[in-house]
Amino acid sequence: MFGRRTKEPIRVLSIDFDYFLLFQKKEVLCFYPDGQRENSNSVTQLIWATNYASAKASGFDMLQNVVINESDAEIARKIIEQQSEPLCMVADSHVHLHDFIIGSEDRFLGRSGGIIVYNVDFHHDTYANTDPKLHCGNWLLKLLDDGIVTEAHWISTPDSLTETLDPRCKQDMALRDLVGMDFDMVFVCRSGSWVHPHLDPFFAEYLAKPLIQNRRGWECRFQQDILLNRYLDPDFQQAVTQILSVMTHPPKNCLQH
Repeated sequence: MFGRRTKEPIRVLSIDFDYFLLFQKKEVLCFYPDGQRENSNSVTQLIWATNYASAKASGFDMLQNVVINESDAEIARKIIEQQSEPLCMVADSHVHLHDFIIGSEDRFLGRSGGIIVYNVDFHHDTYANTDPKLHCGNWLLKLLDDGIVTEAHWISTPDSLTETLDPRCKQDMALRDLVGMDFDMVFVCRSGSWVHPHLDPFFAEYLAKPLIQNRRGWECRFQQDILLNRYLDPDFQQAVTQILSVMTHPPKNCLQH
């Protein structure tokens, strides 16, 4: 990895778990946050608790019916497991890949072929808006603007929105095209603001554990609580129950004027 100078590029594989979700557009409109910014963990958990309670109160639990594309997730796991010696990171937010790439440049001083990012993601993450702060929706745009990433490929879903895609980010590959490719860096994220907590075990099984628990000596940095199941958290379940109770049986004195 750190041999003599070569024109080989540094290849970065980035996988956002929201790529694998199977849902209908009405579910996105009803239960997903607006914009590309993430909330804090506590706010995100409150929002999801409210969404689960709302779905239960409706009599048809739309959220629990959201599943993942396990065949694609299995392809992603195989792509990860076939790697030789990548630098790895597992996090909740995609924003951490920005600093992971910049902080790892010294590890590849002998490589002069630029940095190529292959982003497997429901979102393209090149959103340009008035907010100058680095976040999960513009990390790739900032790396392109700063000349750090020299080439980007977005592996999207059929339902991904492309209207605001930066033209420097190519939408020219499918997930299967990555099979057999060797990557210098592998990053996976859960994107908890967009991924339903009841799907956390699938994220752990298909993406997180193959990196964190690898037995091949890969260097892997990971968020301490990233393998925890948010849906089974007692505080989360209590919040869902209490919010559902208020929705279905509001206190009478709250209805009096």
